[in-house]
Amino acid sequence: MPSPFPGMDPYVEKEDQWSDFRKRFVSIVATTVERQLPEHLATIIVGRDDPDVVPSLELLSWGEPVGELERFALLTVVEVKPRRLRALIEVLTPLHKRDGIERDSYLRARRRWINSGVDLLEIDLLRGGERLPLLHDAELPVHDFRVVETEAAREIAALYLFTLRDRLPTVPVPLCGRLSGAALDLQQCFDHVYDTGAYRKYIHLHPPEPPLTRGDAEWAAEVLSKSDKGLWDRSL
Repeated sequence: MPSPFPGMDPYVEKEDQWSDFRKRFVSIVATTVERQLPEHLATIIVGRDDPDVVPSLELLSWGEPVGELERFALLTVVEVKPRRLRALIEVLTPLHKRDGIERDSYLRARRRWINSGVDLLEIDLLRGGERLPLLHDAELPVHDFRVVETEAAREIAALYLFTLRDRLPTVPVPLCGRLSGAALDLQQCFDHVYDTGAYRKYIHLHPPEPPLTRGDAEWAAEVLSKSDKGLWDRSL
């Protein structure tokens, strides 16, 4: 059953639901990217505690404890021969956007990856928390979500900003998308995960976290009232 929202469903963001959603989302993103990669590239999902799964991926080693962030897997794009890390696709978690050892360690690792020639695609579908800093300061319009595509050679190559009321963007597949037209349709990936995860059965029973602004809350209530699932009971 599809989401009643045109893009991101804000009710998915609750931490007890986000972990499940992220695992499914990373998996379908990996499948979507893999189908479009040339023969010399491959996707591999690597746990932070087992970088030895992919030889020569020592760049994935944090070199220091990073707490709970170690539980989350990275989606890597590797060159098959010689086996080496070429790109990372990171779907951010609440830990990336919360002050602490996890965030600090990730920011240091991010700089190390880029300095080592690794392209990076950061997907931030979370309204809550503090945005990760861009490599270069910039004045940005108001937005709820962002995708940052960083080519190691040029630093920021593209920045995609969107709101709760927008469709999720389609972005180039790392390393080859700009040359071949290979694309990652994030809305299509979200819709697939939402349908197969059956989130609509239960996530709208309670208010979203973090709370919506007054304008967005009224808009969300109208969206849900038009669907076959009612809005959460405000008296709860």
